[in-house]
Amino acid sequence: MAVLSRPNISLAIGSLAIVLGVAVAISMLATLAFAAIGHPECATIPEDVGPCEYWARVAYYGPFIMLWGTVVLAVPGVTVWLVVVAALVLFAALRHRRESSPPQVTAKRPRLISASLNRFVDDGDLDWICWSCEYELRGESVGIDDSGNPDLQDVVNGVLDYAREWSNRYDITIEWTVDGDPPDDGTVEDAIAALGVTLPTRIPD
Repeated sequence: MAVLSRPNISLAIGSLAIVLGVAVAISMLATLAFAAIGHPECATIPEDVGPCEYWARVAYYGPFIMLWGTVVLAVPGVTVWLVVVAALVLFAALRHRRESSPPQVTAKRPRLISASLNRFVDDGDLDWICWSCEYELRGESVGIDDSGNPDLQDVVNGVLDYAREWSNRYDITIEWTVDGDPPDDGTVEDAIAALGVTLPTRIPD
């Protein structure tokens, strides 16, 4: 649990002393001011109206005014002081909790990129082989169509670049489907493997 630091504790005690000191000072000034008000009947019946000398009136009325005046002034002052100190303690506790808490890492929502890869062989020139790939973030209405590219690795890099554009917002997985014209001695997957190209399902580090 967070507590006030030593400078803040000293400040709180000092401010309480000021509040009490102001209450006592005002009560003292009130006593001196009241004692200065002379009673009009002092000259004729001094015994009935109390002391008539200034300092005698201070000594006579001072304890009562000082006591009750200090109490009346100190109670609201101390109440305000307690509220301020409580607010400072709450603020210090919240700040300590915020500073000591580990940063919250918000998990990215998983999303899937569908990549449809096709191999094409030109009927007129069997040595001409190209690749076509249509890919999109599943659920989005617009995707990418990379057609007629003879460089399979370049096609794959294009899919990865597209995935990186979304990776700041989502946890991306790439789902590949492979189709097209297979080689005479194998499958399209065999042709991809022969080129030494891998179809990653995650964005490489």
